[in-house]
Amino acid sequence: MIKFSCKNCGQKLNIENRHSGKRCKCPKCNNPVVVPAIKKRPPGDADTFSIVCSICGETIQIPKTTRGQAIECPSCSSNMETSSGGALGESHASIPPTEEDHYEEDDPEGYENSEGMDRRLIFIISGIAVVFVTRLIILAVVLRSSGKQPTERPVNLRSQQQVADADSRPQSVTSINTLSDSFTWTYINVDIELQENGNLLVSEQQKYSFKEGPNEKRIELSRLFLMDRIDDIQDIEVYEQTGSDETSFEPLNLTHRIERDQNDLRICWTCKPNESKIQTFLLKYRVIGSIYVGKNPRRQKYSNRAMDELYWNAVIWPRPAAVEKVKVTVHLPSKLRDKNRSIRSYGISAALNPDTDQDTVEYNSMNVIPPETGLQIYIAFQHNVLKIKKPDWQPRKSLRDRLPSRNIMIVCAIFFAISIVFDYHKRKCPLCGKIWGLKYAGERENLNAGKFYWFLGDYIYLYKCKNCDYKEWIRRGSGSGC
Repeated sequence: MIKFSCKNCGQKLNIENRHSGKRCKCPKCNNPVVVPAIKKRPPGDADTFSIVCSICGETIQIPKTTRGQAIECPSCSSNMETSSGGALGESHASIPPTEEDHYEEDDPEGYENSEGMDRRLIFIISGIAVVFVTRLIILAVVLRSSGKQPTERPVNLRSQQQVADADSRPQSVTSINTLSDSFTWTYINVDIELQENGNLLVSEQQKYSFKEGPNEKRIELSRLFLMDRIDDIQDIEVYEQTGSDETSFEPLNLTHRIERDQNDLRICWTCKPNESKIQTFLLKYRVIGSIYVGKNPRRQKYSNRAMDELYWNAVIWPRPAAVEKVKVTVHLPSKLRDKNRSIRSYGISAALNPDTDQDTVEYNSMNVIPPETGLQIYIAFQHNVLKIKKPDWQPRKSLRDRLPSRNIMIVCAIFFAISIVFDYHKRKCPLCGKIWGLKYAGERENLNAGKFYWFLGDYIYLYKCKNCDYKEWIRRGSGSGC
């Protein structure tokens, strides 16, 4: 071992002989120092050889004639037996590094194989990072494309049993869509009751005014529903007014039928014009899954609050004839009485009735509704007040929406790979060359101890190799921890 003192702070250092003449760093003042060089013996002096004392580390020149004999160390007066080797690098008497050893090699020798392994490991880690980032990008693209695919709606078996083909219509029945000049709607009254589970109980009262009297042909009436924002319609019933009283209705003798298309549903029933040329019908049905639950991305520019939205086409368009008057009444649950609401209407101008109670919203048309215009109502209320399940047509929040953006993920992956590579170099043991061999031993020392600014905490930390006896004090900077 080479024993010398730091020229800057006076710290005593013990360095192995193989680092003779190299530059190292003082662990106390962190300044570079030069290890004193060992004087080599002349090439012609072949009668002696050198050994190192296993107790004090002193290098001793021994004649070859005393090889294998017991001698006394001149420094520590300990007895030792000379080895069979003849050179200092081949001697088996050595001391392990002490806790005060701290060096930094500019050009280490004897580690060519470990350096080659280090480069290969860096290439392997970089390749793994590239593969990881590529897979993240592919996953983000797949999730983005899969989030736009429409979900399949469940088919109601009860309604499916009542479905009939359009070709099954009798030849003596005329569709009302072909009689655009033969009738008008006197009024359409829609009564909607919003239940706490999100279903709608709808009752529509339609009054037709025909221009022609009774004849032998029957007329087929229909009600069209756009199913892009509806899961299903169930419990369909059709009634016809029997007397002058607008509240007296009875079921039709002819069973209604349902025509389903990919994006719409149509309820069809037949009637025969009477002598008064005026007939009133009542439709009752249950709407499943028509409430948009949660924050709607399309309406974020209006409000950032999470709202549940009721959007209903009270009067569909285009139609074969005009509607003189429309009235839409919505009954809300009592839980929404004191909650925030947003009420609008689209299409024709509709006025809100201010005389209704807090649980009722009433729309009244102000003008005649032409065939090419309709009426849509919109009511938004506070989220999570009602126990409403998300409908099947509402897009689910995919993993793509929950994860950060793609650019942030790529940057994080790159920094993660770089940190692994740098951590590999910092935690490599310089003595045995093992990867990530250095581990924090739980001991630290404050270099500012005893000074008035001791609380700044300029610490050095003790690291030990788990594979050998190497120890090293590492300075992590002011105020940092392990």
